[in-house]
Amino acid sequence: MGRPVIPIRDIARRLPELGRIKDGVKVAGKGQPKAIDTLRFTSQDPKALAQVAAELGGEVVAYKDPKSTDTHELITPVSECRVILPPDPLGGTPMYELYSGGGRERWCDGVTCEQWRKGPDGPEPFEVDCLCAKAGELTCRPTIHLSVILPFTRLGGTWRWTTHSYNAAVELPGMVEAIQSLQAKGLTRGVLRVDSRTQTIAGVTRNFKVPVLGVDATADELASGQATLGLGSGAAPAIATPEVAAIEAGGTPTPREPHSAADP
Repeated sequence: MGRPVIPIRDIARRLPELGRIKDGVKVAGKGQPKAIDTLRFTSQDPKALAQVAAELGGEVVAYKDPKSTDTHELITPVSECRVILPPDPLGGTPMYELYSGGGRERWCDGVTCEQWRKGPDGPEPFEVDCLCAKAGELTCRPTIHLSVILPFTRLGGTWRWTTHSYNAAVELPGMVEAIQSLQAKGLTRGVLRVDSRTQTIAGVTRNFKVPVLGVDATADELASGQATLGLGSGAAPAIATPEVAAIEAGGTPTPREPHSAADP
């Protein structure tokens, strides 16, 4: 059975993806990720990466990963950058997802699970009841895919940062909603950065990196209406310590089509 006909006006629209934002690198020879304290960007567009380097610093170099189509990378010396949130920056997430060596196996909202199966036109999704609930054990991971626009690069698409964190699933949607509401009123910029955190539970201490999303204005500026695009002679307000929604670090997207399926 082929895919059902969907009215063209109902087909979901999305901006193309220009690159990825990460807070780690793979260890040579092992392929295991290692956290870093600064922002790392990968893309197929070296010109866009050169614009990021001109703004944030660092050197664009060739990049090769069998699990990625990106061809160049940039490791910056900074831990934060200015961002703008596009429409639907979370891309339908939070969502439970499960990956294997062959890519994303399934994605689920805790009630309905979607998987791939072979169809006449290639892989196609189909729905079943939540498999984790049926098994009585959570094997999928909560996933957030945050897409942002970098205001200092040419507008060719979004840059995505992925995290597999329960805290992200709880906190980030609220922060995204707040920032989008402020943007609609003329807020000039948001701020995305990576922080180092320490957590101790049941006597066990662990260190991890946390992507942090906030705004580039103080609470007083927001309350007084100063943090708008029309401020003064057009200059943006100075970046202040943002109110934040912290999320533990992770890595990848939630596309609905197999040709753009997420990397594990």
